[in-house]
Amino acid sequence: MSRLQLTQKELKRQKDQLKSFRRYLPTLNQKKKLLQKELRLLIQEESALARQIEARARQAKAWLGVFAEARPSFELLEVNQLVLEQDSLAGIELPRLVSVEMSVGEYDLYQTPVWVDGALVWLQEELKLRFRFQIALKRKERAQEEFLQTTQRINLFEKVKIPQAQAAIRKINAYLDDQQTIAIGWALGAKKKLALAEGSKGEGR
Repeated sequence: MSRLQLTQKELKRQKDQLKSFRRYLPTLNQKKKLLQKELRLLIQEESALARQIEARARQAKAWLGVFAEARPSFELLEVNQLVLEQDSLAGIELPRLVSVEMSVGEYDLYQTPVWVDGALVWLQEELKLRFRFQIALKRKERAQEEFLQTTQRINLFEKVKIPQAQAAIRKINAYLDDQQTIAIGWALGAKKKLALAEGSKGEGR
């Protein structure tokens, strides 16, 4: 850490920094509030999707045997594209799932059990739900990361930068006041000596 310069120039620099910190702090606090609000919603969304996945997993237990039997048919299902957009929140970009594009290959309707059609529809819904869950998880993690960084910046300003600038300003002001007092003392002393010298000259005439 460089030594504090006890000068008028450094005093101005410290005052400018303090002003900047105080001006930026409300913006950070507002950003933190927005992220906190969004995080609550994202956590609720993630929990809701997780419950849906668990509920579907319980429903699927009855299908497990036939799923294993029809596995070759399921390989006909292909995910072609995930369509994502970016939502802007408090200066950060959060991914949002718009749609999942899937295709089902051709299969022999006569040789395949009748329930496979319904199973493929069910599987498409399951995949879409899991993709939504993964994107919701990424949104939450990104918002949490930004919330943590914003909180750290606020703490840095409030507990380190602002107190440091205030202490530096007090120290420089005290030093400059002392220097001014000494300068005035020297000036008064010099004036008194000059007056005494002038008085002595007058008496000698």
